[in-house]
Amino acid sequence: MLIILDSEDGNGKTQISQALASKLDIPYFKYEMEWRADFKCKKEDRFRLCIQHAMPMLMSFIDQTGVSAVFDRGYPSEWVYSNYFNRGTCPESLRHIDDWHFSRGAKIIIPTRQHYSRAEIDEPSITPRVKADLAKLYREFAKWTKCETFFLPVDDEDLEREIRDINKWLF
Repeated sequence: MLIILDSEDGNGKTQISQALASKLDIPYFKYEMEWRADFKCKKEDRFRLCIQHAMPMLMSFIDQTGVSAVFDRGYPSEWVYSNYFNRGTCPESLRHIDDWHFSRGAKIIIPTRQHYSRAEIDEPSITPRVKADLAKLYREFAKWTKCETFFLPVDDEDLEREIRDINKWLF
């Protein structure tokens, strides 16, 4: 079972994915080094290199071990953020990664909000307007991906209800 929770910041991905992993009794995974500044490459190259090199290695690991996991972010972010910021990416790698996930039955959950306030935004340069634009791109991603995608409403911040809704969708 491969489940990816992905959306713009401030929608509860970490809390939801940790609770879901616990409920399903499978590992939770978050790539915690994604924002580290000590990599020896340009910041704008970091994400492209990750999908070209790190993702194939992770996919091979999953194939060889058969591990199930709930992922806190994944390749949907690269698709959305590279489009939003007009940042170079590798569309061929993204398509290959998506095809691989589809062939393994991966599910993608996108937590969504109807309204954005400054309270949910940690980064000062990200405004409610930017978050709304990113949310639109996640909807475009859902049309692009071959994987099943579920939009999870999170405005009420009711974790128990969110996990119930996910379980109904999954099973």
